[in-house]
Amino acid sequence: MAVAVSPPTSAPPVEESEGYAQAPSLDRDEQQATRAAWLYFVGGLTQAQIGKRLGLSRIRVNRLLAQAREQGLVQIRITGRLAECVALEAQLRERFDLAEAIVVPTPPGQAFVPHVIATAAGAALAERLRDGMLVGVGWGRTLRLSLQSVPRRSLNRLSVVSLLGGLTRGAAMNPHETASHLAGLLNAQCYYVAAPALTDTQSTRVVALAPGKLPAIPCVMVASGGRAKVPVLAGALRGGMVDVLITDSAAAKAILALTEDDSWPMLPDALDCPSMWQLSPAPPMAARHFLPAAPANRATASPRSAPR
Repeated sequence: MAVAVSPPTSAPPVEESEGYAQAPSLDRDEQQATRAAWLYFVGGLTQAQIGKRLGLSRIRVNRLLAQAREQGLVQIRITGRLAECVALEAQLRERFDLAEAIVVPTPPGQAFVPHVIATAAGAALAERLRDGMLVGVGWGRTLRLSLQSVPRRSLNRLSVVSLLGGLTRGAAMNPHETASHLAGLLNAQCYYVAAPALTDTQSTRVVALAPGKLPAIPCVMVASGGRAKVPVLAGALRGGMVDVLITDSAAAKAILALTEDDSWPMLPDALDCPSMWQLSPAPPMAARHFLPAAPANRATASPRSAPR
């Protein structure tokens, strides 16, 4: 953060007396405000110390500092590495009416994008977990990596639900395994969909929570980024399906550019949903109502205690 303390942009008028130009007069309040601002923002003194040095009360110093900001004597410019990210967060929150947006700097290589997003996402999830909560878990590499940033603790009456069917063999990104890992970290009950994530039926190819149901969930957190995920993230945001977004700065810029008008479509397919959590303050038995509809009566809630 850079702070510049300077006199006002317009100089006081030059007075003339008996044919001689006199030096411009300076307002005493302005002088005091400039000195107080310099001592506070540049010198690092406290308001009490400034008052002692200038012979003023602390209340008077506080008013002078406010005057300095109002008159433009103090100009603050944030130059930190995260300044751009903070600005992007504000734009995302305003455009898509988000509860929160977390933007991290895009790393030099695209391969590292999931890692930096996951670190922020795990911390964001951990801050929101409460007793008696129901947590729906999606899938994806970013979500799996984010669990490394979720501290192990025990929460009362917390349930974890896999939002998709499982894969037919073990895999690092198997939705069931991700849900099980999170439940293990939180000593929670875990619920699975007893059906494959993908089916070969003509009517249903994805066993997952329908995107149209997302707006009804109290808190939907999406953690995803990178160039390839920009279109689907833009669609999910346009559809009002996201409450908390964690992404990288390059993806945030691209999303904002892509959605400047209303022409970009909403998310069309559940298969394209990025890594997400769904948080709901509900009792454990509500997990059955949180699961996706079963194709041909094949998907059912299957409770399982978290591994110890």
